[in-house]
Amino acid sequence: MTEPAATTPASLEILKISRKVFDPLFPYNTLLSVPALILNSFVIFHYLPQRNKFVPSTYLLISSCDCLMTLGILLQALLLQLLYSTTLVESWPLLLSVAVIGLALRCSVFGSVLLAVARTIKIVSPFYPIKRKVALGCVVSYTAFWVGVASYDVYTLASSTMEDVDLYTTSPFLGKEAATKISVAGCSDEECVQSEGNEMLGRRLTFSLSILGFVVPCVIVLVCMVLQVAWLRRPSPGDAASQRHVTITILLLTAVFFVCNSATSIWFVLDKITDVLESTRRVSRVLYFMLVGMTITTVPLLNAVLSPLIIVLRSAQLKKALMDRLLGARRGHRDAPSSTGAELTNEQGIIETMDP
Repeated sequence: MTEPAATTPASLEILKISRKVFDPLFPYNTLLSVPALILNSFVIFHYLPQRNKFVPSTYLLISSCDCLMTLGILLQALLLQLLYSTTLVESWPLLLSVAVIGLALRCSVFGSVLLAVARTIKIVSPFYPIKRKVALGCVVSYTAFWVGVASYDVYTLASSTMEDVDLYTTSPFLGKEAATKISVAGCSDEECVQSEGNEMLGRRLTFSLSILGFVVPCVIVLVCMVLQVAWLRRPSPGDAASQRHVTITILLLTAVFFVCNSATSIWFVLDKITDVLESTRRVSRVLYFMLVGMTITTVPLLNAVLSPLIIVLRSAQLKKALMDRLLGARRGHRDAPSSTGAELTNEQGIIETMDP
């Protein structure tokens, strides 16, 4: 498919550093991957029959992306081990795994933002209908954009040196190659192509893509959380119990997302507008890339575990079904009474509250 990536003394040095980066994280990432796959898969199977409703479909989007991201991280770890042992001679499988991780992470972020915004709209304007077709169009458009960006990165770097490939692997900047191409296309002569100004334009475009993927969602969900907390502080009548249950569930999901995603956002900002991380790189390149590895693998995996866990714990039916599957249905469960009316009300509220 492609020419084998060239290996140079510089790339061998980069490989040594990346091995020191990802190897210590592998046990922790594996430990997080197991519950992430189990919980998200369970959420997917539970809500799949209700995929035509807004909230379940959003849960499905987030859990599917988190599963894909988790599998991508595990595949990346395996491919890196093959690369270290020189068993892997082509770079495109590794590039593809990195692109899948970045793409799934950004789509999961978008799903979390969509859920928070939709719930906030229902709080501010209770009678405003959430249009599923509009939401679906936004998801498809956003996903198609990042698929194009990731595909171009893989296509461009597949024939590059192993040094470039490995640097891309240890970098969270999806779209870097596309940004470079755009900056070069904007030049009218050879001098411009080779100029520092053109390089700065590429960096700014890469930074803009990072802002779009992580920083902007953080700002949006922060505003949503403030409005949701303000609504929860108001006294509510008894018939609003299910509405409060839904809002608290989504608020918890948004808060977990905000904390985990803020780590990535802060990293992007520091890496681009200050010299703090460059100083860290000079002191210890291993420490620098360790921070990168935690930002693009461990922290997203933590979010992928906590989000479905919140969904399960906030639903009595889902929690009971999960326990039955994991521990096996005990003899008394078949004769046990079903969920109470309040539990069913909460469950139904989560499913229907934002559907027009």
